[in-house]
Amino acid sequence: MAGLQQLTKLTTKGMRLEPGSGGAGGLTWDDIAAGLRGLEDPAYWYARAVFCQDNVFTMRLLDYLTMSAYRIIKQKGIKAKSHSNEHMAQGIATIALFGECWRRKCTYAYCHEGKAKGKTCPVCEGRMTVEMGTGAKLSIGKLEMTTQAYGQTWYPVERELQGMFSRWRAEILAAMDANIGEAA
Repeated sequence: MAGLQQLTKLTTKGMRLEPGSGGAGGLTWDDIAAGLRGLEDPAYWYARAVFCQDNVFTMRLLDYLTMSAYRIIKQKGIKAKSHSNEHMAQGIATIALFGECWRRKCTYAYCHEGKAKGKTCPVCEGRMTVEMGTGAKLSIGKLEMTTQAYGQTWYPVERELQGMFSRWRAEILAAMDANIGEAA
């Protein structure tokens, strides 16, 4: 079984780190390296940061996201009121990456694996994770503003960065299917 589920099992908690050691489902680090072959740098950094919890690539990805957020801010002509645009770009990139790497588990008392009382959980909508509140986002991004101001002006920039994550996940799946195949 190749794909993102296998990648998520290849963390420091999920398998031994020695190259060539058997991972989940017989998939090894060498297999993963081969599976990620041919990805563009940002997608590769994303895979290493999110699925392998590699801090070096997390920092590279954060720098890339910061530049992307700054570019989006400039294109939209947004002017920050209490911070510089550079500070806002850094904060929004941090928020987006933090939300992608460290998701909060659903806190609904009746949620079990995305289902509540036999139906899709009304809180997490079956994802088993929930998005951070705006107050928590502002704290993580070190941004001083109201939650309403963030929602109206800066949240759309965060959503564009999250769209990049979706594209990278699709690229990773395609690369793994092409390079490893379904037999892994």
